[in-house]
Amino acid sequence: MSEMMPFASGPVPFEAYDPQLLEKALLTNYGTDVATYTGGSALRVQSLDRLLFDTIWQDPHVKAFKLLKSTPTYSTVDEWVERSAYGPPWGAVAGEADNPPAATADLTRRVGFVKFYRTYREVSHPSTVVRNIISAIAEEEEAGSLFLAGCLERDVFFGDSNVIPEQFDGLLPHILANGNPNAILDCAGQPLNNREMLISLAATIGSRAGIPTHLFVDPYSQADLDRTMMDSERFVIPARSGEGTYTVDLGIGAIQTSFGRMNIVHDIFLAPERGWFTETEPLDRAPSSSRGGDTNNPAPAAPTTVTPVAAGSGGNIPAGDYYYKVSSINKNGESAATASASVTVTAGQKVTVTIASSDANITGFRVYRSAKDAANADDCRFLYHCKRTGASVEFIDDGYWVPGTTCAFVWDTRPGADQAVDWRQLLPAMKMELAIVKPAVPWLQMIYGYLRVRAPFRLGLIRNILPTPVAEAGWNPLGV
Repeated sequence: MSEMMPFASGPVPFEAYDPQLLEKALLTNYGTDVATYTGGSALRVQSLDRLLFDTIWQDPHVKAFKLLKSTPTYSTVDEWVERSAYGPPWGAVAGEADNPPAATADLTRRVGFVKFYRTYREVSHPSTVVRNIISAIAEEEEAGSLFLAGCLERDVFFGDSNVIPEQFDGLLPHILANGNPNAILDCAGQPLNNREMLISLAATIGSRAGIPTHLFVDPYSQADLDRTMMDSERFVIPARSGEGTYTVDLGIGAIQTSFGRMNIVHDIFLAPERGWFTETEPLDRAPSSSRGGDTNNPAPAAPTTVTPVAAGSGGNIPAGDYYYKVSSINKNGESAATASASVTVTAGQKVTVTIASSDANITGFRVYRSAKDAANADDCRFLYHCKRTGASVEFIDDGYWVPGTTCAFVWDTRPGADQAVDWRQLLPAMKMELAIVKPAVPWLQMIYGYLRVRAPFRLGLIRNILPTPVAEAGWNPLGV
């Protein structure tokens, strides 16, 4: 069928059909010629949305992403209108025969960008033909789905497109950009054992017509909250008991505030190690070698030098001696960290960390700092990250962040037309089979979307949390 068929009001003659095109249309996405990957099979893309959904709901660690309502977007550039007010507080009353003044709603046009999350997977050909405990392909598909779910879960909190452009922006950069000081509280390197902080954040969200439905904390901070509120617990006899025994609940699952019930959710991806609990070098430690990437997509080169200089005023770093290390990052991974560089800080000073690099593939840097007066120059822990803007970048450490700590998030997760946060998805989770060029079956697993934050004023943050077990293990970043 070399030319487009003209529109006709009557039936198209049978002779006008091209049997080969009809066969290809029927075989597309199902193709039977799998061995050669031609014809319809060459265009086959499988949907793994059901597998991803099942995997997420079966996995006990992916929690924040489960709460996101998935809504469709139909373009890689997504637009919507944000309404922050219905109009001014004046002009609703008028005289008996008067027209009121014109009122206009406060509307802002917003733009979001779909991000592309993929993982390359393959299994050897022999593993597909022998009798395994479980199908090798099915096992690897599930592993790929869990990997993507973990990356999405982590980026829901910490994703930052300013540093890694291929990431979507998570809750942290949105809350920081909102600029509401009442929505950001500081633990200052102490455990989260102050219920007053939670009540204050609940009030902040409640004052903006929100309901603080969830508090996300790391597992150690959950234990700190349990210990803090243990005296407030009451033993309640259950309606039924097994074998004459009862269970005493010493875990805090929720707090009833004046602004609504706040469910407490402990999430391993909020731990100081950022959820990489199987890594030999957790993500809060400066790496001794590069991590991430492969031969085709290598991690970036380490920075050339790092030079910290204490100067100026307005800093909040305790006076003492410190070491700094810096690594490079991009979408592929993280480089090895630089050698440690020392600096002496007096009271009230800031530290300007100058980072020199020569690799144009670098998109950002991760800055690590030691504890005050540290005896071990190698024990530098994650402080914060910054964007690469050229061959030389300056990072200002004014003490806003404390190294080796983590964050907690208070979040209005209610669904509805004006929900604060949702997941905008371009396409379902997919599996795209690739050409076989060696005795292995390769494929890509993908999900396209981004985190849309429409009401950042209904989010709250507690920063610089140092859980008790981390402190008891010897980490004392501020020397208190």
